[in-house]
Amino acid sequence: MVLSLMKKWTYFPANIFIDDGGLWTNIGNKRIILFQVNSNEYRDFNEIIPMSIENTPKIMVKNKKIDLSNEEIEKIKDFVKNCQEELMQVANDKISAIEFFEKINIKGYYYGNKNNI
Repeated sequence: MVLSLMKKWTYFPANIFIDDGGLWTNIGNKRIILFQVNSNEYRDFNEIIPMSIENTPKIMVKNKKIDLSNEEIEKIKDFVKNCQEELMQVANDKISAIEFFEKINIKGYYYGNKNNI
């Protein structure tokens, strides 16, 4: 199960995937999201890697070629850092996808407010 934040519907530089079923929320002791390493608008599950959900998000894979600029990666990290609570709530089925989108929209991370991301 995956909740997708698709580049074509958001202002993110790449597609972001969130575990909304609790199946792959963790890698070891780190909670994660997945993000696509290219700027393709279409899902490509062969081109995704994990990023930790924490105050200083970290890319959890070292040897994968990432076709995003440092600035684009920082935009994804900012989202993860600023929306940790919402990410964990939707991953743990504490809020619905609709509630998740409402909450991140208030923070300026969904369909509007391009300047915040």
